[in-house]
Amino acid sequence: MPPFQLLPTELFGINRAAWCSMKLPSLIVCLAVLLISNGLLPQRSLAGGVVGTGTPDSCTEHALSAALNGGGVVTFNCGGPATITVTGTPTIQADTTVDGGGVITISGGNSVGIAVVGHIGNLTVQNLTFADGNGGPYSTGGALYNNGGTLTVTNCTFSGNGNAIYNTNGGTLTITNSTFSGNTSTNYGPGAIYNDSTLSITNSTFSGNSVGTISNSGTLTVTNCTFSGNGGSNSVASGISNFATLTVTNTIIANSTTGANCSGTSINSDGGHNIDDRATCHFSTANGSLNNTNPLLDSGGLASNGGPTQTIALEADGPAIDAGDEAVCAAAPVDNLDQRGYGRPGVGETNCSIGAYEYNGQPSSEPTATATETPVPTSSPTSTPTAVPTPTVVSCVGDCNGDGQVTVDEILTMVNIALGNTPIASCEAGDANHDGQITVDEILAAVNNALNGCPSAAEQGCLGSGGAVTTVLCCAGTDDFPETCFVGACSCSPDASHEVRVCDCSAGTCFNGTACVTCPFGTCSTDSE
Repeated sequence: MPPFQLLPTELFGINRAAWCSMKLPSLIVCLAVLLISNGLLPQRSLAGGVVGTGTPDSCTEHALSAALNGGGVVTFNCGGPATITVTGTPTIQADTTVDGGGVITISGGNSVGIAVVGHIGNLTVQNLTFADGNGGPYSTGGALYNNGGTLTVTNCTFSGNGNAIYNTNGGTLTITNSTFSGNTSTNYGPGAIYNDSTLSITNSTFSGNSVGTISNSGTLTVTNCTFSGNGGSNSVASGISNFATLTVTNTIIANSTTGANCSGTSINSDGGHNIDDRATCHFSTANGSLNNTNPLLDSGGLASNGGPTQTIALEADGPAIDAGDEAVCAAAPVDNLDQRGYGRPGVGETNCSIGAYEYNGQPSSEPTATATETPVPTSSPTSTPTAVPTPTVVSCVGDCNGDGQVTVDEILTMVNIALGNTPIASCEAGDANHDGQITVDEILAAVNNALNGCPSAAEQGCLGSGGAVTTVLCCAGTDDFPETCFVGACSCSPDASHEVRVCDCSAGTCFNGTACVTCPFGTCSTDSE
């Protein structure tokens, strides 16, 4: 089959003369119906947006659902710590990132699962707490149920859930720098995680989970983790029950309240440098691992030892200190950091510590002293405005030949680029965000420019320097985009003014006719208006 292509000479059976006489609004409707309904053009995910308007009461389930709709990046503005209790379980089918900023808890209220990731979904959760999730599909995956999608968990806490995460149907689950505590088994699955697909866990802590912590029937890789104080049963290991492929490296499994540390029908693969305070994980001393060895974890258990999630510290002179595989710690995904984000190996050590916590580790974000130049005083202040920042030219989207207007043929060129029939070089002005492709959004922007005209040079300078275009009352006779650095253009009485488009710059800056610039005398005329 030849490639689908739109030609200027014929479209939908209409010859060029008739087609070119169509009104552009009708044309874009035809293009949208044809291209979007057939999935021929790439489409950007909708921006997730912000949950809340600055108070805890504004952070509701409804606000969260609205932000999740369509994918994108979801953040929170709740005025501080907040808990959102959900009564329904949304299914994620688009690329979605949810960032709680370390102060947001999403609760299932002990009655529902918190989220399902669909088979085409791609969900990243970070800096969040998931609590009291229960009743996911088949009463599993109380917090998150990954049904064949891609789920990435970073800097999160899972507490009080019924089988916190269920990863199945070919799903990919990656967990880093997270803590699972106080989760328990439900209808099927252990307290923390069930996996029959692909799971990688790094720099994470598991404590106080009951009826087993992890059950693996897929491919599981565990690196630099700490398991302590978990409970199992006669048939379920407190730490890891393995029935398929497992590799454990630089990990502590100890202090189980009931049951063995490890169990299963498959032999556990020892990646080396592990500690088992019993001998049920079948670690090999030839690989630098230790059996029947007390790792000397802090008797206080989970605590806030720095970083975004709780960890279990190592006591001084314990066998885990300076005993890890440094090559593993130096490489991804550990990258010489522990769960808290502290550097590995610790101060005075040659090798990293075994487990999620690095003994004597230091915050990796500590500022490094750098030399700075001593300012040279100037003789007197200058009143010349300085640009902030340098304007970025905002092209007229769709103006392929740079003549200041967008034509039907140029829109068709963009369509054919989007379909893969024409190189991007044929209309670089159609690629508004310079990502090497043309999307529906960009075609719509080009049609809007064809209907309403391309942005003026002043508008381009405003937008390119961080300003926003608004409409206000300015003096009669004043044209669009007047200078706002000096009093005059927009200081007339209402009966002597009319509406014009102006560049609304940020505080401390004004529009000089070309770009937003620093106010020339420290205070802009618009600051006091």
